[in-house]
Amino acid sequence: MPMYNIPDPAAIRREIDASYERCRKYGVDPEDERNPRQKRLTSEQLDQRLELNREFLAIAAAQMQELYQFVAGAGFAVNIADRDGYILHDIGDKPILDELFRGNCCPGYRWTEKDVGTSVISLALEREIPVQINDDEHYCRRGYGHTCSAAPVFDPDRKLIGVIALSGNADHVHPHTPGMVITAAQAINTQLRIQKTSLELRLHNNYMRAIIDSIDSGVMAIDQNGVINNISNQGNSILQWQADLEGKPLADIIGKQIDIDAMLDPGFEFVDREVFIRAPGKTIQLICTAKPIFDANGRMQGFIIVFNEIKRLRRLVNKMAGTQARFTFDDIVGVSPAFQESKRLAMTAA
Repeated sequence: MPMYNIPDPAAIRREIDASYERCRKYGVDPEDERNPRQKRLTSEQLDQRLELNREFLAIAAAQMQELYQFVAGAGFAVNIADRDGYILHDIGDKPILDELFRGNCCPGYRWTEKDVGTSVISLALEREIPVQINDDEHYCRRGYGHTCSAAPVFDPDRKLIGVIALSGNADHVHPHTPGMVITAAQAINTQLRIQKTSLELRLHNNYMRAIIDSIDSGVMAIDQNGVINNISNQGNSILQWQADLEGKPLADIIGKQIDIDAMLDPGFEFVDREVFIRAPGKTIQLICTAKPIFDANGRMQGFIIVFNEIKRLRRLVNKMAGTQARFTFDDIVGVSPAFQESKRLAMTAA
């Protein structure tokens, strides 16, 4: 579980002492300045780790850069390690980066207690707590002369995903440094949660889009200003509108047949209403149903219109019933102007 309270000095000292004991059991040499047996990734393995942690690093790198901007030029470096302790990325002033490189504190090397003894990365990984270690508090000599702070980073499921660390010369030790690192770690956690929620919403929207597009009827979403903000593929097919309908006022295609202002009333809805749409080059007769859309607070945000062409519905009914029309308009005989106009209107409606 994420823990971001800075332990008091006595608690930190107990954690360091316990780490020393583990390091002795592992057989770590305290005089070590560069362990030749330290685990190191090949270039190919490092590339695989970077790809595996791509989403995490994309967010972490931005926070690393922001953290570094506060200390740039003061002899500090920032690095990030994955859940297994492998350093994946670092940035900082060149002199301190060169020092860290000589101690194997650079991308590709593993920084666990078994590899490097007590360090901020290894202790933050082991105990999943923020920690600051200064100068000779490091178990191995390679850490002497440095002040380091680190904080664990957790994924949206509250599982450890890595560690972010800030290192500098020991004479630059400052009590506020752990707080800066903790803030960066929390920011990464927050961004990871936001990213997960965004991906889940996108997947949900894709499911909904697939369901809507599988419906034989057209579906159109109208916002609270009466503007079309979404239309299904089947809806576009029915309307045969050459230009993009999204962003157009609904009134542009239905005229005054429906009172748009009335539709924006939360209690307004209708079922199976006949509507004529002015499509390019022709008029299409539709049967429509409208339902309001509400947000989580019960406020109306727009409405959904489900529609289909009456001709298509009639063809479907005839197909299901196994019946066909017994006569056509050609069978209707009449010569008066009024009769011919009525026949023309009937043919249009059919």
